[in-house]
Amino acid sequence: MASCKALYINVEVPKHGLDEPRSQEERSESAGSKENLEEDSLYEAVDPLTKLEGKPTEQVPSTQPPAWKPRCSRRVVIVTCVALLAMSVILNVLLLAVGTVHYAKLTATLEQAENENKKLQDTSPVSFLLYNEHHKVCVARQEPFHLTGVPCRPDDQAQHFQWLPGGLLRHVASQLCVVAPVAKNKWALLLKRCNARSPLQRWECRDHDLLALESQGLYFNYGNSINRLVILYEGQGPWSRWLVYGSLNNVCNSCTPLGRDWTFFQGKYYFFSYSLASWEVANQSCAAMDSHLVTIKSAEEEGHVTRILKSSTSWIGLTDQVQEGNWKWVDGTDVGPKNSYWQPNEPNGGRTENCALLKNSLWYDSSCKESHRWICERTL
Repeated sequence: MASCKALYINVEVPKHGLDEPRSQEERSESAGSKENLEEDSLYEAVDPLTKLEGKPTEQVPSTQPPAWKPRCSRRVVIVTCVALLAMSVILNVLLLAVGTVHYAKLTATLEQAENENKKLQDTSPVSFLLYNEHHKVCVARQEPFHLTGVPCRPDDQAQHFQWLPGGLLRHVASQLCVVAPVAKNKWALLLKRCNARSPLQRWECRDHDLLALESQGLYFNYGNSINRLVILYEGQGPWSRWLVYGSLNNVCNSCTPLGRDWTFFQGKYYFFSYSLASWEVANQSCAAMDSHLVTIKSAEEEGHVTRILKSSTSWIGLTDQVQEGNWKWVDGTDVGPKNSYWQPNEPNGGRTENCALLKNSLWYDSSCKESHRWICERTL
């Protein structure tokens, strides 16, 4: 044993000695600590501020912004939802209101169209036969484009005529209008394409059953010549007077586009009432027929109205109810000095007589409450 010690004299012997080995558990704990140390060192971040050798290090605040966290409380969410719902309801109400207004306008437009169609149907031109009572003949087409007098036959379409707006007289079968080649005496009338702008195609009524070329002293006349042609003639005798066959009604008065009791003259239609009423009621009655009390603007119009007048007195559309002494027509126009037909010393009623009457071709002021017949006027 001593020899063995001598062998290792220069070797420093551990404190515990060789004969005192550590237990298996101690060795395992030591090895595990070293392994863990090496494993931790392997993944540590290199940070100059971090102190090594197991000493504690200071934590550096991170520069990354914190993740956003919703701050809306349950109450805010509910309020937002309620607001959105309210806005949706308001928007739907507005859309419904707009739709209702649009529907109402569309309905009104359709109703107006239906009313206009009904008016067109009610005022559509009816056909009639032009009958000359003196010669017992009706007017018919003679090929190719003349007119002649023949025995009356209602079933013959060649004898049917219609009134068109503007005073045009149309032959039904050919759809052509009666025209004067020139405004001269004894010229034969023809059938040509309708043209409302042509003064040689416009006809008007005079003296109940005279059919005259507008603004001319020439009349629709059965010439009773060898050819039996219808001509323009300056005479106002029985050969120039025409009725509706089968009714004996005046052609102009019964067969205008507006129906019975309307006459045509210079682009306007006139209605002469049979009943009596105050000036206001008369004016309202005209308005109900899309017309107004007559406004007389020329000597020719005055003459036409006077000739057709059915009574001794009739209301006209002249009044100074708005301003005393300032007489105006119902369309707002003034009475021109050249177209004034006051009876001498009229008007003279002052504030008690503010409406005008037509009497014996002249005008008189009268109380608007009095009852008289009246005359309506309108255009198509």
